Amino acid sequence: MSVLFGPLRLTAPIGLIGSLAYGATLLSHSAAGWLVVGRVRKWPIVLAFLASYFALFAAATFVVGPPEVAEIFVGADLLAVVYFASFILTDPPTSPARAPAQVASGAVVAGASVAVFLWTGAAHFLLSGVLVGNLAEAIRRVWVSRIRRRRA
Repeated sequence: MSVLFGPLRLTAPIGLIGSLAYGATLLSHSAAGWLVVGRVRKWPIVLAFLASYFALFAAATFVVGPPEVAEIFVGADLLAVVYFASFILTDPPTSPARAPAQVASGAVVAGASVAVFLWTGAAHFLLSGVLVGNLAEAIRRVWVSRIRRRRA
């Protein structure tokens, strides 16, 4: 049994039942997120965010040390990232429509989230990241509209 449920036990140290509940919760969040992301067609922003987020935190373990960022890779923080990427990041009014802009926005949000977490350690690091991403997207839209006006 430990071969099957060993990885789950590492993320939820409350026993087999807690591990199964955590695994079921992660699976249900992921399935619901998959449906939402597919429906609003925001795969580029989600994949860019998740890849950048985990790559930056993995790199941060070499800079600041594993104990400072270990909590990001376990339990509730993984569920928070799945929920954030699936439902908050893909909100149509605040995320770009085109794929290249989505990739850039996902990377900006991930970078800002990691920076806020490493700088402050605050629980609001994901929301701070999306705030920075929305600000960057607003600046990009203003910049593109000014360029289009000059050409016209």
